Amino acid sequence: MGKINISNVHVDSLRGQSTDPLNERIGALGWNDAKGLRYHAWVRLDTLDFPANANQIIYKNPPAGVKHNDTANGYFNTRCLRPLAANNMGMLLRARAIAAEHKLVEKALEDEKRAEAEAQALRDAEWKIECAKEAGPDLLIAAKGALAALSQPATFPADIDAAKKWLTDAIAKAEGR
Repeated sequence: MGKINISNVHVDSLRGQSTDPLNERIGALGWNDAKGLRYHAWVRLDTLDFPANANQIIYKNPPAGVKHNDTANGYFNTRCLRPLAANNMGMLLRARAIAAEHKLVEKALEDEKRAEAEAQALRDAEWKIECAKEAGPDLLIAAKGALAALSQPATFPADIDAAKKWLTDAIAKAEGR
């Protein structure tokens, strides 16, 4: 058998928590064949082997962009292939070799970590906005109180200290502290 011609080898759809050990996590090892047909198999992230508790199946899907039920243009329902069939095993072994050579599991884990960090940053920003919205009325009251304290004909150090405290507390609430 000659060299197996596959492209677009990738690892994605990671399962399990990012804090779990690699030997407890799985992901989809995917690739395309020369005709553009798409394949994937669920594999362990530490070995790229099939998980012990899962069906050993290679899934075959129509090319990307083919509309559902458009059989005239190549649509077919997902097919489940036996990985031990010679051609299927050849594609799977080639995909595993490419994934290992190009460190695709590591890249998928980095992408996952980056996406988690971006999602956390978004949650943090949304929380700060919500805190600022909730603190708006308190900030207005504090600003008015500080203005009143500082607008007296004779401002005393205690008035200035009180104004600073009102403003500091309101700002801290607005910032979510």
